[in-house]
Amino acid sequence: MAAPKKVLFIAPFYNAFIRSDLEVLQTSFPVKQSVKNWQNRSLIPWRWLEQFFLLLRSAPQIQFIFIEFGGFWSMIPAYLGALLRIPVYIVLHGTDTASLPHYKYGSLRKKWIRSICGISYRNASCLLPVSESLIYTDNQYNAFDQLQGLKHFYPNLKTAIQVIPNGLSFEKWEADQDYKREARRFTAVFNDTQFLLKGGDLIEELALEFPDCEFVVIGTNGPQDSNLRKGKVKYLGRLSQAELKAEFHRSSFHFQLSRFEGFGLSLCEAMLCGCVPIVSSVNMLPEIVGESGFVVKQAELVALKEQVQKALTASDLEERRQEAKARIKNQYSAAGRRQKLLSLLEVKA
Repeated sequence: MAAPKKVLFIAPFYNAFIRSDLEVLQTSFPVKQSVKNWQNRSLIPWRWLEQFFLLLRSAPQIQFIFIEFGGFWSMIPAYLGALLRIPVYIVLHGTDTASLPHYKYGSLRKKWIRSICGISYRNASCLLPVSESLIYTDNQYNAFDQLQGLKHFYPNLKTAIQVIPNGLSFEKWEADQDYKREARRFTAVFNDTQFLLKGGDLIEELALEFPDCEFVVIGTNGPQDSNLRKGKVKYLGRLSQAELKAEFHRSSFHFQLSRFEGFGLSLCEAMLCGCVPIVSSVNMLPEIVGESGFVVKQAELVALKEQVQKALTASDLEERRQEAKARIKNQYSAAGRRQKLLSLLEVKA
């Protein structure tokens, strides 16, 4: 009896949501993993050769190819998959559909990477963005780089597209002790390279306007440019999941002031912990928060101050907290993503 065909799983690294998709696949299919480090550009030609021979050698045993992110690692598998009639699915997370040179973000900023992604996307069987906004969006919040998404950069793209939102495991964010929520405490999450992209400059300015509030940023030690640092924002650096949960449960509000956002997992995590969200009007952030939070229409201090003042004086914060939790649980569950992925893959593979 012939061995069952395998799924070839390709990614440039492991993180929480990539591991989650891998676990979903492993529950229903035998999986062969190809997760390599693509950061060393001098090794890319050799990586392509490795992929070429891997696919030629393994093609008869491959049921379909599942790729996380569009990039250098997706071109050869997508092209050969189309040539060998092996279905190819590419999950798009955000940076692979964006070009924001003013904020130093987006894989598509460089023409040759945009071409590589274009070859990948045109040869794939189906593209799986985590948000409808990754297909096309007009982010008027920004002064620059407003038009983004697949259909903006590849207007003649014919590949099938199915949106499958990210999903969260709710139990990880439930309170496991009595946390004291502080009424005027705000959190945000971003890393060292995302300071401008995630609105860190606005948070620094805002902190000067609200000296009786506490502003905490997780994931970075602060802006690399010392001129941007005003001294009022507390930077905690990288935290464990348990430490991050504690920070969220202690805070009343959470900022997601992105200039572009593929989905917004940290926003969803904060909402599950009872933070009232304050978000920029980009991509699907307003859709995630609904009526539970506050939406900033322009990347300007005046617009942000207005929404923060509304949040601080709102009389329905407890109702908003419950609504925030309910929205994530009802719309963005890990079980929901699992069901949608397997429904697509088991039918079409």
